[in-house]
Amino acid sequence: LTSIKGDEVEERPTVGVQVQSEGHRDVKLFFDKETHQLVKAQHIVKSAEQGFQEVEQALIIRAYQDVDGAKLPSEVLVLRDGEKYVEAKLTDIKPVEEFPEDAFAEP
Repeated sequence: LTSIKGDEVEERPTVGVQVQSEGHRDVKLFFDKETHQLVKAQHIVKSAEQGFQEVEQALIIRAYQDVDGAKLPSEVLVLRDGEKYVEAKLTDIKPVEEFPEDAFAEP
């Protein structure tokens, strides 16, 4: 983990951390200075739509929802090379009470 300069995300100041692990792509995480919640994750991905070229992807978490005492992302924006790729708003988030026995079985 390395401390990096924070970005301004959705007009909010952040603090940043870069995560590095051998054999994996680096990830930059940005946390809201006031709430300490993750508001942005940034990394390089291969875009199938662009012939598997590498592009910078940013996941911006715009809102959180309280679900049984846990704060979960409820509104997100995904940018690829700074352009809107996906925008989603989750409206009905419920915890799973019990998973089926085969939920984590090997295929």
